[in-house]
Amino acid sequence: MTRDLEKILNSLEIQEKTKVLDFLIDKNYEARKSGKLRLSNDLNNLIFVLQNPTVKPGGVSIEDWEVFKNLVTKLN
Repeated sequence: MTRDLEKILNSLEIQEKTKVLDFLIDKNYEARKSGKLRLSNDLNNLIFVLQNPTVKPGGVSIEDWEVFKNLVTKLN
């Protein structure tokens, strides 16, 4: 997991899932626009997991998968 993604996750307050998704989509757009492709990829995976909590995206490490699942649990 990148430091940028860690900072984003740490800044999230537990709130409605739709608000978190909107926030992450905006951050993903900013990351792509600024050329931070690794961060954009990580955010895409996180957004996917929030929308499909039982499906592990390909290429996601076990550690990231656990973090993503914990976030999904907190938001539900």
